[in-house]
Amino acid sequence: MFQNCSPITSLLRMSTSSQASSKFYRNPVTQFSCADPGAFYDEKNDDFLLTCTGGQFAIRQSKNLVEWRGTNKQLLPNSRVDSWAKEGRSWAPEIAKIRGKYVALYTQNSQGEKGAIGISTSRDMLDENFKQARMSPLVSDDRAGGV
Repeated sequence: MFQNCSPITSLLRMSTSSQASSKFYRNPVTQFSCADPGAFYDEKNDDFLLTCTGGQFAIRQSKNLVEWRGTNKQLLPNSRVDSWAKEGRSWAPEIAKIRGKYVALYTQNSQGEKGAIGISTSRDMLDENFKQARMSPLVSDDRAGGV
């Protein structure tokens, strides 16, 4: 199709040609904005769970990693940040299951603008809200935003 071109140039030309859409399957991870995604496979529910930076860290579910549905659950319910954290400075959530509990870790800034890691837990993340696990950060750093 594109003769006398390097493989990279051919791919770039194909990606902008009208034929590109018919030859390639596009599979965005989500149909919504999802900065700093944290994904987790939940054996109990046989689902993938996803949370993203923004707001209360909404939790979404998927059986196939393509179609995502909301759960009406968040890692930070009622727009609450940890008691030691500054409002509006939470990002990069992650979920894990440790010793039978769901554990959420996320970056927050303290009231003094120190970068820190917050931790919340839930026995059943789809049936119970996460609760702050510590009254202080799990880890903190004096440099603004650094952890």
